[in-house]
Amino acid sequence: MIWIITAMLVYSDPKKPVYSDYITKAFDTKTECLNYVYWNKVLLVDNLLDKHRLFENKELTTFALFCENRYLDEV
Repeated sequence: MIWIITAMLVYSDPKKPVYSDYITKAFDTKTECLNYVYWNKVLLVDNLLDKHRLFENKELTTFALFCENRYLDEV
């Protein structure tokens, strides 16, 4: 199991939130993930706004960052 950062993105007049995974970094524990989010929030927000400010011609109105666990497929 690994932990990744996920962003829940809400756009103006949304049908439902859009989720985006920050897959450039993975963590062994939830604490490591939360610490990374805390200490790198400006970098994460800058990247998020650069890539996700618009979706289907709708403006991003709010977002949340959280850590989520994922299971890797065994090889």
